[in-house]
Order: sequence, then structure tokens, then C-alpha cells
Amino acid sequence: MEIKKLNSWREFEQKLVKLNEQRKDLQKKTVMDVSNVLFRGQPYASWKLRTTLERYTHQDQFDARKYFDIAQRVRPQIETFAGRRWHVESVDFEQWAKDTDFLLGLHSFPAQEYMIYLRHHGFPSPLLDWTKSPYIASYFAFNKPPEETVEVGIYAYIEWGSQGKTQVGNAPIITSLPGNVPSHRRHYVQQSEYTICAEKTKQGVMYMLHENAFAGAEEGENLLWKFTLPISERINVLKILDNMNINSLALFDTEDSLMETVVLREFYLNKEHL
Repeated sequence: MEIKKLNSWREFEQKLVKLNEQRKDLQKKTVMDVSNVLFRGQPYASWKLRTTLERYTHQDQFDARKYFDIAQRVRPQIETFAGRRWHVESVDFEQWAKDTDFLLGLHSFPAQEYMIYLRHHGFPSPLLDWTKSPYIASYFAFNKPPEETVEVGIYAYIEWGSQGKTQVGNAPIITSLPGNVPSHRRHYVQQSEYTICAEKTKQGVMYMLHENAFAGAEEGENLLWKFTLPISERINVLKILDNMNINSLALFDTEDSLMETVVLREFYLNKEHL
């Protein structure tokens, strides 16, 4: 992982131009498709890339079958309130884990639509969420940082580089899930993408910490950059993003998000009348 310590939003936008140029250079070196750049914003620059499941359980690995069973157990309650059904009763998780080519087939993970729904509505999830937009990622980095934040972090990730992908033994592997799936409308508004990190062990499939897989990646694959920006840029960045219609209301479309956006504009972005 390359870490770029930046001093301003202008520097970040300059890095975005160079990042796109770097991706084009990678594409020239191979006949395979180089992945699009994905972005993730975090309010603490020092935070690791952790899923909500890892943060909630304080575990760096979690049995995938156990998680699937929990998700199945709560499904009737969720379907009742959501007014929709996910037909995953017939999923044979054990057969999938046994048959799948883990390097190329992890993207076929069972019950993806249901898992994405759970992730969007706050259920602890092994999915790490990204966005195709560096500006949406920046919003999530700067919007609600804790008071003690000094720097925020914005990650950029290219899964498939010029060398394809490799796997050593049963080491953890990261893969992105197909983005074009039926999901909550926020999935598309936020230009969401998801990655999952897992490993085959003697005990079965285990969800693993993403950074374990990044550490073992070969050159030309799982390319990761982290850009840090000072929190002093927060109001400037949020104002720029609001002018682009990237705000809580646009990204969440609820009454609460409307109120949050109005408060941001009246008390922080437009303070002349205060």
C-alpha cells in the first residue's frame, strides 16, 4: 500500500488525475481488463480497512457458515418489515464452499442480494463497501469525523492490475462482487461496490481481514493507495461537494438526511447571517 500525505483538497484532485493516468498505463501493458478504481473514505486516517462485522465482533476472522446461519435466522423478521423476500432457502452453502474455485469463483458468493441489503441497513457485514466516485468517498471521510480527528483517509483500490491475480496456497483472497444486482436504491445512488476477503481452511470458509490479503499480494494486483488529508479542509471540501449535490440528502434521501443537509448549509457552509 502506498500512503500519500496531502495538505489540501487541490492536491487530492491532482492525485486523482495521476491515478487515472496510472490506470491507463497499466491497461497498455496487458490484453486483460484492468479494474476500475474504487474508493473508500474513512474519518480516521489511521483506521484499518475493517468490515462492520470485524468492528462489531472485534474479530479479524469469522466463520462464513456461522454468519450465513445467523443471516438466515433473522431473515423472516427482516422480510416481514421490508415487505420483500429473498429466496435463499435452497442455498447449499457447504456445496458452494466445496466446489467453488476460490480465486475466480468467490464473486459467486451465495445470497449476494440479501447480504448487500443487510449491509446497507446496518447489519454487521463481511462486505467492505467502496464507491466508484472519489467525491462520494470524500464525503464519507469528511462528513462526521470524531472530534479528535486530525487527518481523514481516502483509499483507492484497483483489484485486477496488469498481472492478473494469483493465490498462494489457501491464503486469503480479495474479490469484488458484481455491482449490477437488484438492491436498495442507495446502492446505485452511492455508486456502491463491495469486496469480500475470505480464506479456505480445514474448518471451512473464513472471512478474513482485508489487509492480510493486501500484505500478501503479488506485484500488479490488489493495488492500494491511501491519501490522507487534514481535517482543517473539512468545511471547504463539504462546500465543494454540496455544490456538486453530494450531501446526505442526495445519498440517503430520507427526512433525517434532509435535516442534516439543511443544518450543514445553514450553520456551517453559509454562516454570514449567524
